[in-house]
Amino acid sequence: LGSAPDAQAVMAQRPDTVIIATGATIAAPELPGDGSVPVYAFGSEIPDDLPQGLPVVMDQDGYFWPAAVTEALARAGRKVVYVTRFFEPLREVHKVARIGCLRAFDQLGVKTYDNTTIERASKGALVLQHAYNTKRRSRLKGVAALVWVGVQKANNGLAQQLRDLGVPDVRVVGDAVSPRRLASAIGEGHRAAREL
Repeated sequence: LGSAPDAQAVMAQRPDTVIIATGATIAAPELPGDGSVPVYAFGSEIPDDLPQGLPVVMDQDGYFWPAAVTEALARAGRKVVYVTRFFEPLREVHKVARIGCLRAFDQLGVKTYDNTTIERASKGALVLQHAYNTKRRSRLKGVAALVWVGVQKANNGLAQQLRDLGVPDVRVVGDAVSPRRLASAIGEGHRAAREL
């Protein structure tokens, strides 16, 4: 615990089997355009260096994290715009909880766009594009920052290193396979352990 996984350190244990559960790293995608709107990856807290002004939250996750950051920004007195590519905001949040989140968005004055993606940044604005009608675009001006929620990259490089070094049984579980919900990760880890 408390140290990064290292192939040599693992090999020093002379393992017969290694279960890789190294998770995923939260990332922000490259935003096409002129770079006039900074992009932040959202982890568990609002970035300390988030500029003052209008923040836009891009929800590529549909679960609780985008709800949390959107509401926290709005409760801090910021005008917030929430954008999601899904049919409905927070689509994977259970209906009862979703009602409460969306009620808070409404009471706090959060502007929401569903079925929408962000095409590019241009002169401090974001060009929004309808997800299913790519000819339909709009421009959101005066954007200080874009907070992107839901992009993660699997941390799975160690698995191939160990296979190359001759470990006979290397299993990858959880977000190291592919980022997704906690129940899937727990299930995979449980199955891998029981099969040993």
